[in-house]
Amino acid sequence: MTIYKTAYDTTACSGFRTKDTQDKLRQGALSGAYRTVRVRTNHNEEGLDLLLLEGGNSSADVIPYFYHPMVVPAPALKEPRLEFAIDVRSFGKWYAPNQVFVVRNHPEYDWHIKRAILNYVWMTERPEILRDISPIPAQVYAALMSECVARRFALDPGEKIKVAVVAAYFYYGLFSEDRLADRDEMEHNKIVGMVARATKVPADTVFTLLQDLPLINDLSFLCECIKKVTGSVALQDLNHGVLIAIMSGTWYGVNARENLAVALEHAPTWLMCVAASLQEATFKRSQLAKISMNFDRQNAASHFIKALDVLVGGPTVVADQVNTTE
Repeated sequence: MTIYKTAYDTTACSGFRTKDTQDKLRQGALSGAYRTVRVRTNHNEEGLDLLLLEGGNSSADVIPYFYHPMVVPAPALKEPRLEFAIDVRSFGKWYAPNQVFVVRNHPEYDWHIKRAILNYVWMTERPEILRDISPIPAQVYAALMSECVARRFALDPGEKIKVAVVAAYFYYGLFSEDRLADRDEMEHNKIVGMVARATKVPADTVFTLLQDLPLINDLSFLCECIKKVTGSVALQDLNHGVLIAIMSGTWYGVNARENLAVALEHAPTWLMCVAASLQEATFKRSQLAKISMNFDRQNAASHFIKALDVLVGGPTVVADQVNTTE
């Protein structure tokens, strides 16, 4: 399995060219192209720097729009640090009289800020921190994928359950770089148990379905594994393009389809999609939100949101540094 460290490592963004944008961002450090915001989280007491591209000057305006947190190559420092740039120009406007950026779309602005921070945690801490934060993300992942595939290909209930099991197995694999040969029996049994809890399928059934399945490293292979496990001839036309197409419409917001496509392989993005679907009115009309609500039992959603807030530094990470009015 390969961990997808940033959105640009995923299948959805595999063809994107980012070098020119990264070069311009690095050059912009010398000419004031962006505003640097220091964010502190429980996992980084010193804080991390987010580079907010707000516009308002020629140095910023020459940088092409980009929609996912982008790692900015650090200059030749004695202690290079990991920095993320975020393009927030779509969520407000530059107000020249006061020389400030005025946020107009707070839900999207906050979502992108928190996703970048979560991406930082993802790249600097153990992946299990995000994997074990709550069972809800895995439950929603398996339920949404099985629902979309079953509806598109008219699967029966038994086939739908098998899709959910394979989807949950793939989801948990996103948090590991293990090769099949490196995964011992205890680790495999642990994954089987997590898949069983996420899908409500008996562990012995999950074990049987997964016993001949290798580790799944991308969406293309996921589709092949779904075909193998279900044995359904109706799925002969299933491929990663079709899978992305039928799932990407389940999310709302700016660049929604691409964000959801990225989320299928990028854990920080998926966690933010699920969290937003549970707490933000802007996203609650989506199909993903409707499925997420099915797993909000005994304050599970509240516990998930609170745990996520701890990771990103609180529910209002940069609120005191944001302008909301002119």
